[in-house]
Amino acid sequence: MKQSFLNFPKQFLFEPEIENKNKLRKANQFILCGMGGSALSGWLLKMIDPETQIIIHRDYKLPKLQISELKKKLIILSSFSGNTEETISSFETCKKLKLNFAVVTKGGKLLELAQKNKVPFVKLPDVDTQPRVAIGLSLIAILSFTRQTKIKQKLKKLAKSLNPISIEKQTRKEFNIIKDKIPIIYASKINFPLAYVWKIKFNETGKIPAFCNYFPELNHNEIEGFNYNKYDKHLSENFAFVFIKDKKDHPRIQKRMSILKSILKNKNFPVIEEKIGQNRIKNIFELIIKADWLSYKVAVKNKKDPEKVDLIENFKKLIKK
Repeated sequence: MKQSFLNFPKQFLFEPEIENKNKLRKANQFILCGMGGSALSGWLLKMIDPETQIIIHRDYKLPKLQISELKKKLIILSSFSGNTEETISSFETCKKLKLNFAVVTKGGKLLELAQKNKVPFVKLPDVDTQPRVAIGLSLIAILSFTRQTKIKQKLKKLAKSLNPISIEKQTRKEFNIIKDKIPIIYASKINFPLAYVWKIKFNETGKIPAFCNYFPELNHNEIEGFNYNKYDKHLSENFAFVFIKDKKDHPRIQKRMSILKSILKNKNFPVIEEKIGQNRIKNIFELIIKADWLSYKVAVKNKKDPEKVDLIENFKKLIKK
């Protein structure tokens, strides 16, 4: 799996080809249907460009919108494996309603359906990795449908500028802080997709519980749960916090982060700060690679295979019965 991290920047050189392109109707509004790692790229796109008119749908079928609204949009069905049952359900709904839709996948049943029904699709490279580590490929593929060429060009530059080896070195001190803890990752609402990426990296790669939330909402409820006393202190002892800070966040959000950090440190919780700076797109993916390394090291420390997701695969088998 380490090799997947080292090769990650190369994903941004991917040049997608849209098959059955003549069936595609142009649109400026989008719905991305996908689960797990296959949905992350759309959420990150919204983070990179908040003006992108895209709805992320993580469920069966389609969002509960009027048919007239659905027909205004291009619906992108993303499944890395091509066998995600929720996304296949979305395909069948799109087909039944005769909507404008396309597919992003590397194979499986979804590719078969797209080919059989002459639906526009992008076939991802058949790389041997998990969807959560193929975010670059998925994002580039989605951009071929949203036609955001400027973002695509900026992403291409990451193939040279991202340095996974250097990023790994940055994680060594943080790993010592977090290696025996349950991570809780906080960010502003606009940067929440990145907090969620960190969470699932710790879940799937690290094989540990991890949670995330966003400011200012968490200040109105969640923080009270850490106001322990001698009777319930044992419930909080294993938490460590990761704050994703951004100078472009609302000043009041920045103040909330600063105050909460002080409160948590005064209660002896470890707090790690990560930063998004001026080079926003590069910083986002540097932090994603950092989460890859940290979660990988956690799994290795606990003598677990960071690649496999045995519990998830077993669950899929059980639900098919």
